Amino acid sequence: MMIIRSILLFGLVGSVFSEGVLPNYMLGKFKLYKSADNYDDFMEALGVGWLNRQLALSLTPTHEIRQDGDTISMTISTLLYSGTVKFKLDEKYEETNPLGGTIPALATLVDGNKLKRNRYNDDGSLKFYEERTYTDGGNKYKLKIEIPGKVTSYRYFKRIED
Repeated sequence: MMIIRSILLFGLVGSVFSEGVLPNYMLGKFKLYKSADNYDDFMEALGVGWLNRQLALSLTPTHEIRQDGDTISMTISTLLYSGTVKFKLDEKYEETNPLGGTIPALATLVDGNKLKRNRYNDDGSLKFYEERTYTDGGNKYKLKIEIPGKVTSYRYFKRIED
């Protein structure tokens, strides 16, 4: 009986986790299907101007998450912008935002079903973070974007075919 349990457990783990560092269900293409309150407030708190906020609110982004070994790439695409960031979990990296600025960042895997990316101020303090919590067998995720103590926004994505 113990051998059967071990075989089943090994098969389950093998089907959930890929060759890299993220579970398979976190990889693929996802499209925004619902943007909840406060995204405009979040962008305003970051200093994004009114016109750029209105433009961003009118777009429906697609997020594509891939990995090659321990390197993760995340591509964000809209009709007006496409950009890719590459990183490794638990290693600091510089990220370029859609307006051309750079910001120190760190990505971590939390509780096995959350991909969290922190962005930092120049002094090393936390500026904001985003956290993807996967549900529905990895077919959906809730993107929580928060400036701690100021504003929290949620955006919802669902898996789409390549």
